[in-house]
Amino acid sequence: MNRPLILLAWVFATVGTLCLIGFAYSIVSEIRFLRHAVATEGRVVGLPNRSTDQPIYLYEFPAGTVRRGRSLGGSSSDQYLNGDRLPLYVDARNPDSAQIRRFDHQWLLPIALGTFAAVFGGIGYGILGYRGRRRDLERRIRDRGVRVRADIVGILPVSNIMINGINPWRIQAQALIDGKVHRFASGNLWFDPSPYLDRNQVDVQYLAEDPEKHWMDLTFLPEYAG
Repeated sequence: MNRPLILLAWVFATVGTLCLIGFAYSIVSEIRFLRHAVATEGRVVGLPNRSTDQPIYLYEFPAGTVRRGRSLGGSSSDQYLNGDRLPLYVDARNPDSAQIRRFDHQWLLPIALGTFAAVFGGIGYGILGYRGRRRDLERRIRDRGVRVRADIVGILPVSNIMINGINPWRIQAQALIDGKVHRFASGNLWFDPSPYLDRNQVDVQYLAEDPEKHWMDLTFLPEYAG
């Protein structure tokens, strides 16, 4: 697995982790707010920069005490005009803290952060987890795998994978094991190995109980600088 892909996986995993922290914080904050929230009503008195989804509003809480608030988030479905009535939640412990009483104003941010956490974290940790499992499997194969000399039968590009505009290559080999032909493929190589192959055979180790789990010894190839 090449370095750019691993670096990208770490970036995705980090972004996913930060989004997960933000998701947890926003959920806890909203639950705490709603636990002490009181339903009331306000009135739109301003639309900053002609934005119709982030109105400035006035509300009374407690009765007789006029307070001013502003929505910092909205959606395309929010279309407010001066004088419109607004359903509000007000924090009884902190009357200066108010929110428009709508599902998206309470839960849009946690949903967005949770989605980003799942997508970025899933991709990042998925790649890193796969890499870790591959390393463990390779270690197990190298420790107790059966070694065989396999004939190199082809070198093929992997068309369904592309990183930075480059498709990896795999060396294909085969060997006769217990009277049956078994095919083996190398891991992804991020350069064409053809000019550096000075042999017709390659060493392969495989698990006796499952020859499909194998490792091809390509230590004779030069190291990729990318």
